Amino acid sequence: MGDDRYQLLMKVAILLSLGWLGWSLYDWGIGSTDPESLKMAAGLRYLEDGDYQDALTTFEEVYRLSPDNLGALRGKAQALMHIATAEILEGLQQHSESQLRSTEWERKAQQRYREALACYNEAITREQQRPDSELRQKILGVSYANRGILKDHMGDYRGALADYETAIKLTPEVTEGPGLLTRFLRNQPKRQPTVASRADYIRQQLTRPEGEQLLRNPTEDVRQRSYTLD
Repeated sequence: MGDDRYQLLMKVAILLSLGWLGWSLYDWGIGSTDPESLKMAAGLRYLEDGDYQDALTTFEEVYRLSPDNLGALRGKAQALMHIATAEILEGLQQHSESQLRSTEWERKAQQRYREALACYNEAITREQQRPDSELRQKILGVSYANRGILKDHMGDYRGALADYETAIKLTPEVTEGPGLLTRFLRNQPKRQPTVASRADYIRQQLTRPEGEQLLRNPTEDVRQRSYTLD
C-alpha cells in the first residue's frame, strides 16, 4: 500500500473514531469536557472495547456522585447486560442449554439481568419526566430498543416486542440497526439483525402454537449488540 493511501486511510479512521465518539456523547446527553463527562466517555469506550467490568465500575462511580446523570444509569444497565451474556456464553462452553439452567452461571446471569432491567426501568421513567425535545425522544427510542434486547435475552418475548415497537415509533433510525461508524469501531462489517426484523420474527412466532415457537437460540441471542445513535 502506498504511503499516500495509508495516510488517507489513517485520517479516515481517525475521523470515523471522532465521529462515533461525538455521536455517542450526543446520544448520552453529554458534551462538555468536565471530569464527569470525561468519565462517561471513558465508560463508553470500555463498553465498545468489551471491558464490561471496567465500564460498570466507571458508570457506577459517576451515578453515585451524580444521581441525575441518566446516561450513567443506562451505561450501568448495558454493562450489567453484557457481563451477564458473557457469563452465559462461558456456561454454554461447558454445559448444554438444559444443564446451564441449574448452574451458578445461570443464576448470576439472571440476577445481573434483573439489575439491568431495574436500571433501564428507572432511566426510562425518569427520562419521560423531562421536557419533550428531539434529543429526549431519540434517547428514549434507543433506551427502549436496548431494554427490548435485554428482555429478549431474559425470555420475555412479548415485553421485548412491545419495547421494539415503541423504539421504532420514537426513533425510526433503530430499524436500520447499528450504523456504519458503530460497526466500524466494533469490527463488524456485516449488519446484524435489526430491531425491526427481530420484532417481525417474534410477532410471527407468537402466532404459532406454543410448542412450535422457536424464539430462543442462546449462542446467537447473547451476541446481539446494544444501540447508539450514529
